[in-house]
Amino acid sequence: MIYVSEETGNRLLFFFPSCGKGGQHGLSFFIAGKEQKDERQNEVRGVHAGHSPSAPGRANAPGKRSKVDSGHRTAGNEQNGEGTVFRRGVPLQCLRETRLLRTIQRAGPLLLLLRGKNGRKRVRSMKRARQERFWENVNRAVYYGHGAYGIPRMTAVKECSITDFVPFTEARKVPEHRRKQTGLHFYLDDYRFEQIWRNPDRVLPLLSGFGAVIAPDFSCYTDFPEALRIYAVYRNAWLGCWWQENGIPAIPQATWSAAETLAYAFDGIPEDSVVAVSSVGCMKNSGARALFEKGMRCLIAEKRPRLLLFHGILPEGMPGNIRRIPVFTDRFRKRQEGG
Repeated sequence: MIYVSEETGNRLLFFFPSCGKGGQHGLSFFIAGKEQKDERQNEVRGVHAGHSPSAPGRANAPGKRSKVDSGHRTAGNEQNGEGTVFRRGVPLQCLRETRLLRTIQRAGPLLLLLRGKNGRKRVRSMKRARQERFWENVNRAVYYGHGAYGIPRMTAVKECSITDFVPFTEARKVPEHRRKQTGLHFYLDDYRFEQIWRNPDRVLPLLSGFGAVIAPDFSCYTDFPEALRIYAVYRNAWLGCWWQENGIPAIPQATWSAAETLAYAFDGIPEDSVVAVSSVGCMKNSGARALFEKGMRCLIAEKRPRLLLFHGILPEGMPGNIRRIPVFTDRFRKRQEGG
């Protein structure tokens, strides 16, 4: 932990917890800041000449070496004297890494904001925010669960007039005057939208500007452990409920993989609603195609969706009201044609 003690001109005084010999704890500190180049060079010259930086012109006692002379001279390039010069007599056990020292110097203006009463409040809020990242959003909302695993169930969406859907990664590129006529989807690699789960409040202003937002599609692969599949389905449903609660027009999204997932994959899908489905990555071979078609038929029979927003390759012979969402290749071809 770094504590800012005082500001002396353009120098900052930092404190570090350290452990001395025999397990005795203490505070190691140093003075760092933006010094004048000529002053630093003069002090370094004094160090090379065997003088103490704190008392120029006075040589050290014979047979004794100052701590500055014993390898802790500067925090930069010692040849030209650039860097922070440490005062004699300061314990430097935990400050030997040059990269750490440079990082601390650059963070000086930020650390000044943490001083005083308001600074302590900021520190507490920052600590709490870091802790809440590992609470899996139960501090924000706990929804009534359905099925054996308590999957939240979204509110039914009766209609959707949006026909143009873009991926979440291109959301900020859409002009604001066109966002109400545009929808968002999350049929991307998971790492591209993991932020919406780690910090769901942050993306609310962006998502609220669009006419429709399909619930996220966290991956549920067949070779995943069952616990991770359940976790993916839960996150998809929780975020959809959270968005609807905050006034975002969220559309339920169905995700499944192996036959075992059909027991809980649709617990968060309401009946007689608009539902989104993607077949991307599910049509590579005959086995994956068969699993996907089985899940589609179960979804249609169990939930009776009013409208299916389909993203990807549509299997032949699928019943129901289906509207295709253009995939990347369709949108790229349209751009090439000048549409």
